[in-house]
Amino acid sequence: MQPGKSINAGTVRILSWVCLFFNVVVILFGTVVRASGSGAGCGDHWPLCGDHLIPTFQTIAKVIEFTHRCSTGVDVLFVILLFITTFIVFPSGHLARKGASLVLLFTLSEAVVGAMLVLFKIVDQNTSVFRIVMEGFHLTNTLLLLASIILTALASEGMTIGDAASVPRRTTRQLVIAILGTLLLTVSGGIAGLADSIYHTRSLKAGLRADFLPSSPLMIHLRVLHPVIATIMVTYLLFIAWQIMKTDSQQPVKYWCRNIMVLCVVQYFTGILNLVILSPIWMQITHLLLADLLWISLVFLTFIVYGKEAVSQEYVKFKPGSGKSTDTRELA
Repeated sequence: MQPGKSINAGTVRILSWVCLFFNVVVILFGTVVRASGSGAGCGDHWPLCGDHLIPTFQTIAKVIEFTHRCSTGVDVLFVILLFITTFIVFPSGHLARKGASLVLLFTLSEAVVGAMLVLFKIVDQNTSVFRIVMEGFHLTNTLLLLASIILTALASEGMTIGDAASVPRRTTRQLVIAILGTLLLTVSGGIAGLADSIYHTRSLKAGLRADFLPSSPLMIHLRVLHPVIATIMVTYLLFIAWQIMKTDSQQPVKYWCRNIMVLCVVQYFTGILNLVILSPIWMQITHLLLADLLWISLVFLTFIVYGKEAVSQEYVKFKPGSGKSTDTRELA
């Protein structure tokens, strides 16, 4: 397919960015569900909220949970539309097709996780080990979903994965550790947020005391790991972003490295403030939004490093809103 016919490729690109934005909104809405204790708002019914298509709203919890389910339903429609459009526009084997397939896969697995949480009553005040495991799987799946959407968007702009051997081994090692560490950081943050929602504390002092009491539940003991992991990962991400920015002259690489550095600092101090003011819902949403933006920036940086020739050209030559690129390379 020639870039001159970019209306179709542009459609995939726009749908990808819409899906990315809408998924972040759904993720933040999920935090409202968890932090407000509304996960059991529809009982153990799924996908319906009760016995009717449109339930009666006796409680705020049911309103919140039903609205969240509606938003995820709309998200699934966007993902299906993205998948179909990508397969219409791009030929077999194209990277955009692989990205769209991953988007659909991770979206379906999100739905399965959501159904399991509801049907097996792993919501509300459930503090089982299984819930902790499911929380970790759910958050990892969510981040991989966001990464897949970004892959689809960049591939629709002409990105191809280059030869990994052309990237310095040190950079590869740094990015792999950064990605795995950020996944671990996000999972630990989710568990900490879950513990804060279930076990409310009256003061910071009482919360810190509970973290180290032998009689405290497992979730309470695990949440103390989050600030430790956060300190390690923020320091590491600042270091590698600075290193990569010094060794790679590509402007997109420098841009995303600067984003990572700024977000690391802002996110770290937001986390401290969240701890001090005892994690109100609005602060949990802010904290998670910054975490999502940090992950998105890291994913962009990684894809650009490994596909930097194609991406850097598209980054410079594609004019937003023009519907076409001045590049003469084929997308396929």
